[in-house]
Amino acid sequence: MNEENQRPSNASLSGQEEMVLQGLLGGYTVRQIAKQIGISHYTVETYMSRIKRKLHCRTQAQIVSAYYTLTSGGSDSLNPHSSG
Repeated sequence: MNEENQRPSNASLSGQEEMVLQGLLGGYTVRQIAKQIGISHYTVETYMSRIKRKLHCRTQAQIVSAYYTLTSGGSDSLNPHSSG
């Protein structure tokens, strides 16, 4: 099965990953998120990579799109390229 078509488990995000996701959804940069949380921007980048992997996204824009698709009751997949 193609990795992009697999359904991710949103519940698998850690607390720190959730905080980074909320910062991203708020429109903040990696450095701004790092400052708000009190961690290195390198650590934020690591969390961002993990979020992308878990949500099967390649870009920050896809993460945002996938989040809003999931929370708006749209497609049951977080894949922004799915047709469901």
